[in-house]
Amino acid sequence: MDVTKLRYFILACLFLLAGSHTVAQEFDTHWIAYPTVDSTSQIWFRRTYTTRERPVQATISIKTTGRFELFVNERNISTDVLTPYREEMSDNSITTEYDITRFLCSGNNTIAVWYSPSYPHINPRQLSVTYSGKTKDGRRFAHVSDESWLCHKANRRLLPAGGELLDNTCYPLKWNSEDIDAACWLSAISIPNTHQEQTKVYKGCYPAYKVNRIRHQNYFDTGGDSTLYEFGTAFRGWIRVTLRNAKIGENIDIGGMKYVCNGKMDEQAYRKFTLPECRRVIVYGDNRFSREQIQEIEAIEIVPYTHDAFSF
Repeated sequence: MDVTKLRYFILACLFLLAGSHTVAQEFDTHWIAYPTVDSTSQIWFRRTYTTRERPVQATISIKTTGRFELFVNERNISTDVLTPYREEMSDNSITTEYDITRFLCSGNNTIAVWYSPSYPHINPRQLSVTYSGKTKDGRRFAHVSDESWLCHKANRRLLPAGGELLDNTCYPLKWNSEDIDAACWLSAISIPNTHQEQTKVYKGCYPAYKVNRIRHQNYFDTGGDSTLYEFGTAFRGWIRVTLRNAKIGENIDIGGMKYVCNGKMDEQAYRKFTLPECRRVIVYGDNRFSREQIQEIEAIEIVPYTHDAFSF
């Protein structure tokens, strides 16, 4: 058994022993979705809640049939990636709970979620969020996702063959901040909870993915209009490319990930919600692309692990 398979076997055993990896029956779920659901679009969801004083304790519970990244007041609340951990080609609902007390402030608190389908297919049950906690005077509060949430198609989408496309020209503002053009956003739609099923609940100690290490290529070889980068040992993860002096609208292919440049001095291209196996990667582009635009190329190795109460 090779090292990678052994790691997955050990992790699977730990999951069976993890007390906080539980299964619960779906009830009182408040699903929301982008108004026109398709099979590949990634979606930004956001909602700002206003409180006079900073809550003394607060949690967020996110249920999804896909994957997500959670931000509170522009801060990514976890170093985990590809959340939640799930089997490939699955879209069962999984709930992940977080303590977000330290990310909150008095006044406006913006909760923003970057959602992706787990694989290219249509499932209108995209996201269900519960934000709850306690105020300084001891009162409990709870807010659930509904039509008051705003949504916008993200600048990424899945590709049918398992890749991703990142168009870095299509949205110039910081989507998870208060500085947005609200006129460009739509109200989310509520989805009736007609799907009664058991859902996994991840809290405290549960399976997750993390970045294990980042390394550079062993060598590269240029041929024609493309460059092959060799990383030696095979791994599961992402290739991250740092570009300089690319032209706005220039198209680059990085081992199946397609990237549209924004034309800024330095920009980076990498995957977010797909997990390919890598060893060699071919990079090429349109007639404006040149290898000299590549300042750095890195292998980001991603591995499963057991998230515990001391992980962030």
